Amino acid sequence: MEANVTAPEQNESAGKPRTSSLPTRVVVMAIIAACGLFFLLPGLWGIMLLMLMTKEVGWSPVLIEKGFVLMLCLVSCAGGGSIILKGVRMWNQESRRNAAIRDHPREPWLWEPDWPAREIRHGQRSELYKLLVALGGLLSGILVLICVSATGRSGLWPLWIVAAGCVAMLIAGLVLWRRQTKFRQVILHLDTVPVFLGSRFSSQLCLPTRFQLAHPPRVGLECVHAWLTGSGRNAVRSEKILWQESLTVPIERISQDVTHRIIVPIEMNLPEGLPPTDDTDPRNSVCWRLHFQAELPGFNANEIFRVPIYDRSGLQRTPAPPRKTG
Repeated sequence: MEANVTAPEQNESAGKPRTSSLPTRVVVMAIIAACGLFFLLPGLWGIMLLMLMTKEVGWSPVLIEKGFVLMLCLVSCAGGGSIILKGVRMWNQESRRNAAIRDHPREPWLWEPDWPAREIRHGQRSELYKLLVALGGLLSGILVLICVSATGRSGLWPLWIVAAGCVAMLIAGLVLWRRQTKFRQVILHLDTVPVFLGSRFSSQLCLPTRFQLAHPPRVGLECVHAWLTGSGRNAVRSEKILWQESLTVPIERISQDVTHRIIVPIEMNLPEGLPPTDDTDPRNSVCWRLHFQAELPGFNANEIFRVPIYDRSGLQRTPAPPRKTG
């Protein structure tokens, strides 16, 4: 094991829980909805006009002459719909967080959605692959129909270039989909929540049965101080590792549970005197992260989990270090 401990400076007082008021959320949601409708409505209007043209002259001439217009309308609809859905999800997440802060103002480990259940999923989840797969497959199909309808015509090489780009988008989405489906079942189970400074960090990393660990995996735990300097486009995010420790889990310590999932035990001693998890100030926060790295067939695992580590005093939280100005 390797450890690097740095004693941080502390503020005189800790910040209050970060909550967003209802008027603020309404304004933000209105802006997000306006941006989504800006793309969604023109796309729907264009698709309706193309459908009316199809009833008059048939689908083949419309695809040949207005194929790119149809593609732009579909992309606009997909983009606008994604923006609106993202806004609704942000609204729901913020509402649940505000409710948790109101009900448990002195227990910040209950504010996160997965910490109370002691099951933490990796922090790199993304649903971009869904949009890429949908757009890539849909646009590729439209381009194939256009090419079939325009059989015998010359000057279609730009169309084939765009078709190749759509196929590349589809392949990229499928690759992301494969990675997401492979690692979405990787779960970190904590023995206790929260974990207090000065105690022993004990947890188990649960992997699907299909994972074959031929080499010992490596696990690292670190305390990170993050701060922002500047504002707007000039904002710069900086990070400093206040403490870190890593270990390699021997293969003989890895076991299986009754459901045949692979269990990787993780145990570390946490020192005292470090700041706990604190995101009350987004511009000056402290988080604890656990890294899991393992060599696997196909994709190597490199997952990050945010873990709830707090001061042993329980309700009194050590403030984050002062934000650097340089």
